[in-house]
Amino acid sequence: MGWVRIYQESFPASQRMKVGKIRSQISDGHVRLHETRIGRRTVCFSIVECVSERTLLLSYMAADPTFRSHGLGTLHMQRLLRLLAAEFPQANALYFEIENRREGGLTVEQEEQRRRRGAFYERLAARGLPGHHLSPNLVEGGCPVEFELMWLELGETRVDRRTARKALRELLTVSYQLPAGHPLVVQA
Repeated sequence: MGWVRIYQESFPASQRMKVGKIRSQISDGHVRLHETRIGRRTVCFSIVECVSERTLLLSYMAADPTFRSHGLGTLHMQRLLRLLAAEFPQANALYFEIENRREGGLTVEQEEQRRRRGAFYERLAARGLPGHHLSPNLVEGGCPVEFELMWLELGETRVDRRTARKALRELLTVSYQLPAGHPLVVQA
């Protein structure tokens, strides 16, 4: 499958779920896979989780490295937002996490990659909470990962910081399956 190759090449182990688990979630309708193709080749994909009636999570989105900076990611996201707004009229936004752009100790390459990723979403009119939060490392026993919460609004409803913080707690308790009293949830 084309999306699997892009997924494995694009995300570090600390952020990757097992492919079998994703396939299972796609099969049972828990998440939705969206692909942009040129011919039969997947060049961009996204995986969206319906966390609740009002909260959608862009769990993963990536483009084939050979097709980056050609506008396909933007096209993919524009189509995805239209589709989600029609399919989930009660949802106020598509939320997502990006790696903290201000995290210390990064290489120049990591800083540039994170800057470009944030700029990509900001060109799509994404907004975000100030600062960062911690999310679980998907490698068992790994340290929590620093992320920024961002969102793209769906429809006419504006998302304020209070609503975004509530969505963040929902992502941590539903998507990451942390108990409400977990320190990462309490800190959010």
